[in-house]
Order: sequence, then C-alpha cells, then structure tokens
Amino acid sequence: MCAEIHQLIKSVCRLILPLAFLTVLACGKKKHQDPPQNEHPVPSVPVNVTIYPNDPQYAIHLQNPGGWVYIHGAGVQGILLYKKSQNDFVAFDRASPQNPNSSPSKIWVQNDNFTLKDTVSKATWQIVDGAPIQGSVWHLRQYATSFDGNKLIVFN
Repeated sequence: MCAEIHQLIKSVCRLILPLAFLTVLACGKKKHQDPPQNEHPVPSVPVNVTIYPNDPQYAIHLQNPGGWVYIHGAGVQGILLYKKSQNDFVAFDRASPQNPNSSPSKIWVQNDNFTLKDTVSKATWQIVDGAPIQGSVWHLRQYATSFDGNKLIVFN
C-alpha cells in the first residue's frame, strides 16, 4: 500500500512540477502594453461637440446600437461616432495614428461595420474600442462622451 502511495506521489510530482515551472516562467514575461496616450502620434486638440442623436440628421444612423456617423470639422481629421449600446457611445478621431498629418490618410468604416481602416497605410482597428487589429501598435485617439438620453457631448 505504501509503495502504491509513494508511486502516486511521484507521478503527481512529475506532472505538477513542470506545470509550476512553466507558470513561473510565464509570469516573468512582460505583457504587451500600449504606448502612453500622451505620446500618441495623433495630436491632442480641444474637442467639445454637442449633437442630438434623435435629430433627423443623425437619427437614421444612430437609432440602433451598431450605428455610426462621421462628424466633420472636429478633432484633427473629423470624428467617428459609434453607438455601442442604447446609451453608450464611443468617439474616435479619424486621423490615422500611422499618418496623422496626412489628410488622405483617414479612418474609414469598412463594409463589415466592425473594422476601421486607414486606406493609405492599410492598418485596421476595431470600431468598438479603437484597438489595433493589424498594422499599428496604437489605439485610435479616443474622445470622451456623455449622453443624457437626448443630448450627446463629445469632449476631451
């Protein structure tokens, strides 16, 4: 009986020790971190835009979650406003982190309504949070939003 218990303990140790060693090694690796937002290649410019999502100009595009609209004349190269849920919006500058000073290099919503693409550099991002998918280490420059059920403010 003791020999069987001893053999069982040896078998368990052979499994657990390598797993513990791999866990310790994995903990020592640095996780990918986004560069600090204050070093973002898209310049920080003052933004304070108020829109009314129920206004006919916006209602057709922002009526349902998943809707989006471009807002011209704000930010560096305009703003992309996306409706995440009934009362939650996100706003991104349309200037590409890959080419922030190039006017042909803007962020465009793709046909899948999920992917954003800089058609010059071909870099892509997610519409829900501006996270890079391919071709960029930078998230899109995001602006804060405040929605009271009627009035939506995009600001920084």
